[in-house]
Amino acid sequence: MLNFVVALSEEARPIIQQFRLKRLHSINAFPVYSNDKIRLIVSGIGKLAAATATGYLAGIDDADKATAWLNVGVAGSKNLLVGQAVLARQIFDAVSQQNYYPTIYFDTSCLTAAVTTVSMPESQYLDDCVYDMEAAGFYSSALRFGTTELIHSFKIVSDNESSHVDEISKGDVVNLVEQNMEDIVQISNVLLDGAALLDDVGNGKEVFALISAKYHFTVSQQAQLITLLQNWFAIAKMSPLDNLDMDDINNAKTLLSELQKRVDELPLNYQT
Repeated sequence: MLNFVVALSEEARPIIQQFRLKRLHSINAFPVYSNDKIRLIVSGIGKLAAATATGYLAGIDDADKATAWLNVGVAGSKNLLVGQAVLARQIFDAVSQQNYYPTIYFDTSCLTAAVTTVSMPESQYLDDCVYDMEAAGFYSSALRFGTTELIHSFKIVSDNESSHVDEISKGDVVNLVEQNMEDIVQISNVLLDGAALLDDVGNGKEVFALISAKYHFTVSQQAQLITLLQNWFAIAKMSPLDNLDMDDINNAKTLLSELQKRVDELPLNYQT
């Protein structure tokens, strides 16, 4: 499952159309749309609204299934052109001074950037970052319900020093999201695949999350990792990472080799 969290109905509209989402009329607290793999909630503007909506959406999740999270919205920038999209590599809460660091384990065609969440629309653009009003609230809340590699924030520049925030129309917001739909779809597919992989791991979800956050895996290496973890937890109850210092292992290939060795050394269990 992939959960979208967006602030505005104009940000939501192209996503709803792209994925053919239907309104859930049984839910009144927030506008929520869904299909069999994706849900979208319209939170309203601001950090608190985003955090509340994220928590609400998590509350109606299937607890037995892994969920990915994607925040999509417009933002301001000092240097980037209007229409430029970025994936957050860092999220800074300007009020609490808290930093968050999403784990970007996949390749993406869009830029990555630091995102600063502010409490009011930013017009000064003092720092070389992207300014928004929801990412920190979304991310801090989603962390309670998911793993960092499956929680991301995608921002589209709507205003900068040459184009003031007050000049943005609702139609502009819709157009900006539509123009960047290819990247949104690509990231969505990656996150859906990641959630499916996490489901396949079963009892090894926590170990899988720890390993994925540290190393970059190819698709075939991810499949190998899942198989190793499935084999391990079919026999053993403790973590295969016990007494293993991952700081001494530099890449995914070496880690997989070490995990294979540990699986091979497990005693056979003939109990049923």
